[in-house]
Amino acid sequence: MPPIIVAILLILGLVIIHFQTASAPLERERPLDVDSLPSPWLVHAGTISSLTALFGAYWAIFLLCGAMAILGVAVGGVLGLWFLRKTIRASGALSFEAFLGSRNLAIEPSSEHLFWLLLALTQVGFAISELLILRELVVHAFGISPNDATVFAVSLAMVAYFYCLRGGYLAAFRTEMVQFAFALLMCAVISGSAAIHFGSSSSSWTTLVSPLRPRVWVFELPLFSAAVSLVNFLIGACTGGAFFIASPDTWKRVFIVSRAGESTSSFGALVVLGTLPFVLLAPAAILLPRPELSGQAFDFFRFISHNQITLTCLLLGMSAAFLSAFENALITATHVIMLKVRKPQPKNVYTLSLFHYVMGGTFAVIVVGFMAFMAGLENPYLMGLFLIYSYATVAAATLSTSGLSRPLSLKPLPGVILLTALAWFIYIVHFHQILERPVPEQIQAFSVGAAILVSCVIILSIVRRFQRREEDEGASLNAR
Repeated sequence: MPPIIVAILLILGLVIIHFQTASAPLERERPLDVDSLPSPWLVHAGTISSLTALFGAYWAIFLLCGAMAILGVAVGGVLGLWFLRKTIRASGALSFEAFLGSRNLAIEPSSEHLFWLLLALTQVGFAISELLILRELVVHAFGISPNDATVFAVSLAMVAYFYCLRGGYLAAFRTEMVQFAFALLMCAVISGSAAIHFGSSSSSWTTLVSPLRPRVWVFELPLFSAAVSLVNFLIGACTGGAFFIASPDTWKRVFIVSRAGESTSSFGALVVLGTLPFVLLAPAAILLPRPELSGQAFDFFRFISHNQITLTCLLLGMSAAFLSAFENALITATHVIMLKVRKPQPKNVYTLSLFHYVMGGTFAVIVVGFMAFMAGLENPYLMGLFLIYSYATVAAATLSTSGLSRPLSLKPLPGVILLTALAWFIYIVHFHQILERPVPEQIQAFSVGAAILVSCVIILSIVRRFQRREEDEGASLNAR
């Protein structure tokens, strides 16, 4: 019964998109240049309640590092949104495409194209991560075979692809309003079930003060507990801020609520609703038996899914959370590729047919990457670990150039990115059995990612200062 309900809702969504595109079809030129979109704060909240966040990074951070770390993630996310709002308002751009087109990191074309390619690949990797975690959740929570779970994940991805292909941003925004409601329902059901089954155990409530590995981010240095909490908070803040600052889909939503005429309450709603899924899921994270990483949590999902109502809520919520994140990753990767990665065109003009071709190619790369990961790797969180590097790098570049508004001369950038990416890959795979299964030690990658973020901001800021000094000296010589 639950699969039938999910199928009916997905088909209903496609029907809605069909009639929507019939009444308001995509433009033949610049079909993604649309900013009059409904409820961007709700859509943003649906986007960040992704499977990678809810049942991956943030879940693991809370269980292993404790409340101070996840509080840092929340504070860093708010600061990241504030930085984007300030950058967008200072740009004076009248449309999101104009804003995106005016962003530049490097003066040299090769370095500039490589940066935007890295940003697009980050979105592609995020979509692959969503597919991997969805498949893992479906296998463990509902007890179906891995092959059937693969078919389910790819089929759901195809639904998201056709949503975006037919309706563009408008389709993504309208469907995500419903998807966010289902994601909230899932979080409430999980926490409610956890309270029913484990709420009577007083030991469960010690999680807030007794996380599993509170010193994992300080590498067991002999620090006082207050210093450990401070370090965990700061690393969490870097993680939350980098995720938003390096996400073009977040740029889109902040742009819509930051335009002239939009009230401050719209931005406040963007911030508050973005935390709601995590607030609803917090009781479950507190009450569930302490796993080493995630396996027992999946067993718990299988236990509560014996009830048909909770099974339906879980399946709807997981599907909705996946669709929300996947749609935004797919459409923003396509948008970045058309505007910034391909050879520049006069006035950044692109056609509807080009949009279809680029989105089709991007979707194919995502599916092929998903299949390649499944063929040789069994850790569904491995792609997320690789993404920590790209999020930290992109966020550092954005921060140190005032929101990509002051391009730098970065001739060695391609070589630096390739070498550091290779070093990150070697660092990740050195963890024991990391390719076969999740291990608690992989949480250390967040602290290393925070170090990369801070060091890159410092280095690029120094480069920017020296280049500005050279420009000022050149200007003074010319004035003489």
